[in-house]
Amino acid sequence: MKRIAALALVLALLIPACFAEGIDLAAMTYEQLLDLNHQLVREIMSRPEWKEVRVPAGQWKVGEDIPAGVYSFTKESDISSVLIQVWDKSVNDYSGNGIRLSEVLDRKTDQIGKFELFDGNILHLSDPIIIARPVVLGF
Repeated sequence: MKRIAALALVLALLIPACFAEGIDLAAMTYEQLLDLNHQLVREIMSRPEWKEVRVPAGQWKVGEDIPAGVYSFTKESDISSVLIQVWDKSVNDYSGNGIRLSEVLDRKTDQIGKFELFDGNILHLSDPIIIARPVVLGF
């Protein structure tokens, strides 16, 4: 349901631009539309103007739902705590490398400053978080 809502929002923003360019969205298959959506999200997140995005609770696949990259994770101020887990390939797979990150963001620790997500990782969130570019110190 979350993916459909996100796709509908992206398409609503994209449709005027597509018609101006002459792209016929109605002629595209569902898979083509999803691919277009993924390309659009990756491109937006690669731009310097992009700052952050609110990611709802749930499980998200890196490379499909979220582009791979280095991010900071911040707890929203009105939420008391958030469990963030990053799994290599599948949730609750303790074989091999298994879990890469298991962290609770709360009043004491409300941010992870820098963490790299790789294609195929699974991001599991107990509550929404803000994902942004990490702060670079410039040393």
